[in-house]
Amino acid sequence: MKRTIIIGLIFVLTGCASAVSKIAKNTEANAIVSKKRMDDTTVNFENPPVLASNFIWGINGHPVTSPDYWELSAMDLQVKALKQLQTTMYRFNVVTDLNGGLTHYKKDKTRWDEISSRCKNGTIKILPVLQFKPLGTTLTLDESYQAGRKKAYGFAKEYGADIDYYEIGNEMDLVTIKDGDDGSQIDHYHKDQFDIVAAYFNGMNDGIKKADPTAKTIINGAGSSRWGFLNCLKKQMSRMISLDGIGILAVALMRILM
Repeated sequence: MKRTIIIGLIFVLTGCASAVSKIAKNTEANAIVSKKRMDDTTVNFENPPVLASNFIWGINGHPVTSPDYWELSAMDLQVKALKQLQTTMYRFNVVTDLNGGLTHYKKDKTRWDEISSRCKNGTIKILPVLQFKPLGTTLTLDESYQAGRKKAYGFAKEYGADIDYYEIGNEMDLVTIKDGDDGSQIDHYHKDQFDIVAAYFNGMNDGIKKADPTAKTIINGAGSSRWGFLNCLKKQMSRMISLDGIGILAVALMRILM
């Protein structure tokens, strides 16, 4: 069964502009809100959205990579906002070391547990975007595969107990696109660089599936015009990449799971 996941920037897709203006701490911090104002504000839907069983509504934030999110009170407020907005998924970037350990959020699994436990208690699933940096495009295909596999396996083994979906890499079309091209065609991408990225994708997918055979993986592109990148993926899927879904990052971030 196909499952569609819609991820919006927090407070952007609520349809409650007046409430948003009251509770946002500032326009740049899209997940940190004033506690006093948040306590005084409740986002009420006159007609709550009725969603099909294969539809997931979520929010994008940065609770791991941005220090502004790290206070526990801020995490509590994020979960409260997610619940008020009737979302069930929280998408955020994760950066790890070569073994899959966190390199942000104070590099401490205890701190990760503080995020995941709050999400779990709020019946909110985490959608991690695994940004393993740096990824050089001068690696051999085998080196790239092994690096992706090792890091993704390490992360999924250590942190993946309550994770169902993973985005592997983030906007890797930006790494492989040729200068001056819009990404709409296959030949807009450097084939040698794409092959290295594809091997990395494949390693990440295999590492995650080794840690959790039931997990689903998603690869995203940076914009709605990057069909050339998606077609490159399609060609590679027949001989190298095995994945469960494609993501398109636009005004609303859509994940279509096959």
